[in-house]
Amino acid sequence: MTAEEIAAQKQELINFYKESSKSLKVQLEYEKLITEIEEVRLQRLVAQMRIAQLMAPAPENEEEDEPAPKKTLKRS
Repeated sequence: MTAEEIAAQKQELINFYKESSKSLKVQLEYEKLITEIEEVRLQRLVAQMRIAQLMAPAPENEEEDEPAPKKTLKRS
């Protein structure tokens, strides 16, 4: 390849990258928006779970009054 052909090929590559970056910028904006939406959905879900936990009645466990059995290590 001659120097002129290499320069022409290099310019074609530069033009390709410039055109591609336009659509990539749009895709990046789209992905950022989707990420923000998912983060807000997660925050809403966490808030709903906290409210549900606060509104739920306390569990009635009779086993809590009894002490747990003491565990010992076996000697070999």
